[in-house]
Amino acid sequence: MRRGFILAEVMVSLAILAVGLLVIVRSFNDSLQANRFSKESLQATLLAQSKLDALKVGEGEVVTGDDKFEVTVQQSDTVSKDLNRVTVTVTWKSKGKVHNLEISTLGVVK
Repeated sequence: MRRGFILAEVMVSLAILAVGLLVIVRSFNDSLQANRFSKESLQATLLAQSKLDALKVGEGEVVTGDDKFEVTVQQSDTVSKDLNRVTVTVTWKSKGKVHNLEISTLGVVK
């Protein structure tokens, strides 16, 4: 009868443990990246909505407080002469990729 483990069994066990830990670390990293993108998307959405609200009440520029986002506003009178379509596009760069968020509404813009 043998007592204990042979070296091969220990090595296989360590290899399985290492692969398991690698998967856990990788999923944690992916989770952090998804969280970062969600935060950026929320900031872009709030910025676009803020810009639309400012246009509705006739204000000028909205202070963003962050140079990461670029806001563009496009107005067109395609619906009627009194009703405009306003589109606010927020563009930002993250990890080498360019992301866009676009919000449109109809209304009388002052």
